[in-house]
Amino acid sequence: MDKDTHSSTYQQVSPEYIDNLQEYAPGTDMQIHYFGPAREWLECRDLFAGLERNESGEDYLLLENGIKVRLDRLIAFNGRPGPAFDEYDSYALACLDCMGGMD
Repeated sequence: MDKDTHSSTYQQVSPEYIDNLQEYAPGTDMQIHYFGPAREWLECRDLFAGLERNESGEDYLLLENGIKVRLDRLIAFNGRPGPAFDEYDSYALACLDCMGGMD
């Protein structure tokens, strides 16, 4: 069964980013970091199986282990920032936005 990582409205990904991913051959080792269904940070290492676009126009990165990551939820792949990198940066620095009891 596919593990799908969609959890919110899809944000279009730039065609250049998709072109970068299409340069990888099936079977290429990939290490990815991404947001899961509950907006949790996840990581996985497996072989690249390809890209897929569903009938709603959402693009996915497919891994041979059956994991299917919506591209707008991808934080990084093989050390390269993904479309969700800015969201991850905000997520990671969220505690710096508060005063932590200091006025």
